[in-house]
Amino acid sequence: MGFDVERIAELAKLDLTEEELRKFNLQIKKMMTLVNSLPEAQEDAETVPVTRALAALREDDPKASLTAAEVLANAPAAKAGFFCV
Repeated sequence: MGFDVERIAELAKLDLTEEELRKFNLQIKKMMTLVNSLPEAQEDAETVPVTRALAALREDDPKASLTAAEVLANAPAAKAGFFCV
């Protein structure tokens, strides 16, 4: 799958130099090579679920928090206990 960096830049209203276009083309090719190699990755490789990895960071230490009234006291507008946007 190829990407037309010049067209993408045009759609994003970016004024890129020839050097930037060359650089971004090279970067996209490298990214697509990596993405296309993902199916070849070993499926039997051991992975750690994100939730377990994050849980290892620290103990849960619950602390007191602000009441709804305290939070809404600084709101520009509130109605029925909610922020008005």
